[in-house]
Amino acid sequence: MLGHSYRFRVQNTQNQAITVALTARLWKFGSDGSITWSSEVTLIASGSVSATTGTAVSSNYDNSTDKWMGAELALSCTAAVTTNGSGVVAVTLERSTDAGTTWPTAGQGEPVGGYTVTAADTTSTRSKSLTVD
Repeated sequence: MLGHSYRFRVQNTQNQAITVALTARLWKFGSDGSITWSSEVTLIASGSVSATTGTAVSSNYDNSTDKWMGAELALSCTAAVTTNGSGVVAVTLERSTDAGTTWPTAGQGEPVGGYTVTAADTTSTRSKSLTVD
């Protein structure tokens, strides 16, 4: 579940910079019990995440009004050049219990999923679907 105050983090363990983007369609239950979907939102715009320990963080979201429960996520990864090693571009969900003043340390949020960038991966964009329930 997304929680009251949340954000997403993408962390790169590949040995080179990777361009990433993270988009989502959020969902919740309507008053009649059916699932209600948001329009697609960009959580992390396409941008370079530096090599080995780089991270990109979404905006902080206050979920007290919309009350979204989960999300279907799309992670897009593009290597600048053919890769020369293996690494993971990992996505975590971070929750704050004090309305966004403090957050988990990088890499200590709830794992959502990621994409394994393999040696000799080409510069093509790779997309992966992830979910938060």
